[in-house]
Formats: sequence, C-alpha cells, structure tokens
Amino acid sequence: MIISRTEKGSVSTFLLAGSLLLLTGCFQDKKELRVADQVCLATDKGELLLSIDGKPVLYAQDFEEQKAMAMQSEPRLQMILQMVPDAEYTMIFKSLEAAYVIKEYIHRQGIDETPEFKKTLRDAQEAFLIQMCMKAYQDAHPITVTKKEAQDYYNAHKSTIQGLATAPAGIEVIAVKFDKKEDAENFAQKAKDGSKKHFEAAAKELGLTVLPMVISDESYADEVVKSVALSATKFPSKEVVKTTDGSYMVLGMISKKDAEYHSFDLPEVEKGITDMCMNEKREAAQLADIAKFKEEFNVVEHKAYFEKKSEATAQMHKALQQAHNAAMNADQSADDVEMIEEDVLFQDKI
Repeated sequence: MIISRTEKGSVSTFLLAGSLLLLTGCFQDKKELRVADQVCLATDKGELLLSIDGKPVLYAQDFEEQKAMAMQSEPRLQMILQMVPDAEYTMIFKSLEAAYVIKEYIHRQGIDETPEFKKTLRDAQEAFLIQMCMKAYQDAHPITVTKKEAQDYYNAHKSTIQGLATAPAGIEVIAVKFDKKEDAENFAQKAKDGSKKHFEAAAKELGLTVLPMVISDESYADEVVKSVALSATKFPSKEVVKTTDGSYMVLGMISKKDAEYHSFDLPEVEKGITDMCMNEKREAAQLADIAKFKEEFNVVEHKAYFEKKSEATAQMHKALQQAHNAAMNADQSADDVEMIEEDVLFQDKI
C-alpha cells in the first residue's frame, strides 16, 4: 500500500495537535513546573530521546506511551507505522519534538504567565478533570446488558427508534377506479363486504383491474383516499369515494398492517440496541447515585440566581407582548379612521 505525502502530513498534524493537548498539564506556575520537571527527570523511563538546553524532556517510556495514545485515537497510524519504516521518527517523534519546542518558546516568552493563558489552562484542566472523574466513576460502576434485556428494549422502543423501520404501519387497501359514479356504486354492490375475495371476484366478473396498496401517514396517495383509508375502523369494509381528480374509486379496506423493522438478529442492530439500552441503564443508575450522593454530601442548590433570571425573562416577554398588542391596536385604530374618512367622502359625493 502506498502512503501519500499528504496523508503522512495530515497524520503528523493530528499528532502535533494531540501532543499539544497532552502537554498542557505542564504549563503551570514556576513552583508546580519544578515538581513536573522532577517527574520528567526520573531515571527509570529508559533512554533519553530529547533534551532542551541540557534539560531532559522526553524519554523512551514517555514516547511509547504517547505513541500508544496516538494509535488509539488514529486507527490509520498503526497501518502507516507498519508500512513506513522510519514513521516512528519522522511522524511521531518529530511531532512531539515540535510540540516541546513550542512549549519551551511559550515558556521563555512568558506567555504561559499571562492571565489569559492561565485562565484558559485552568478551564481546560477543569474540563479534562471532570471527564476523567466521569470515566473513573463509570469504570468503577460497570453496566452490563444481557441479550434478553436488549431484545426487550428493542420490542419496547422499535417504533420510536429512527432508521429501524423498513416499512411504516398502514392500512392494506385494494381499489378499482371508475369514471362514473354509477359504475362505482354498481361495483361496490358486487364487492359485498369489501373483502379481498369478493373484491377480486367482482373485478374478474367485470374485467376490471384491482390496485393493491398500503396507505400510511407517509404515503403520497390521493388525499381523499388517504383520509378514508386511515380513518377505517372495521375490516374488511368498503367505501366509494370521489378523488381529487374527479374520478371515482371503490376502496376495500382489508386489514391493518403493522410496521416492519430490521431484525434484532442483525449484528449491527443488536449492537446499536445494546448500546442504547446500556446508556439508558447507566443514566438511570447514575441519577440514582447522584441523588444519594447529594444527600450524603449535603449538597445545597442556591437557586436565587436562576429565579431572578427567569423572572427577568418573563418580564421581558410580557413587555414585548404588550408592545405587540399596542402596535396591533394602533394599526386597527388607523384602519378605523381611514374607513370613517372614506365613508364621509362618499357621503359628500352623494
């Protein structure tokens, strides 16, 4: 397989961006930076791969860990590493080197000491910390879903899961079209109860063609035909209708037809349903735990802030409605005055 220069460049760019994100934790105040440097100076991390101004920056163990994370995030990378002999150096190491050089530049310029930089870093660290806490919580509280649970979930929710239906629910209908009302009514009498058996027998006797169809809410059928079919409550039944084009049609409502769905036994369907069921179970369990933790940790919500904002929003909506009503009344008054003036002018002419 040929790996293009463009593809190699795009992966390198990805790695560079990822490395910068991974390295943000090193941008701290000077005291914390010295502690971080002490970690980097550990001697049990294998060979030294990179130093800046005599200070060790990247060891073999660090490199392998970052490579593993990059391969997990970018599946193409493993294939590229196998196909390109020097890819570890030219793509991963050089990307990391570039990231560390930029980090050093930012530090030497004092940019990492600016309030804006520190605030952005704190926000990023807090967001990342929350993500780590959520993952740690989920790892500590694993959720499993049995095949039966997934099957039950499928049966209970299949009608509401987008993309699962292959055919919508509807009414199975057979129909015969006529130009004249009398002919339609004559056929309807021969069709008796409107069942498929009697419908087809009457059509065969008169040499007519029977049109089978399934009408649902999504159907592009004649609106009159659609309305009559979907409002049927008795099966079988028949109805003579005048369609929107002026012709007549005898409808035989045969039965209700249930929606059809992709089988649960399809691997992709089972996996998707299992994931949905697992997410729902996880959410329910997490909400229950949070309710318990809130009581245990004496969590107090101070809602005055939101109540004031809600009240201000309500007042704004009220003011806008009053202004709208006033404008409407002003327009109506202007129309009334104009009508009176026109009436006076008309009376003068008389």
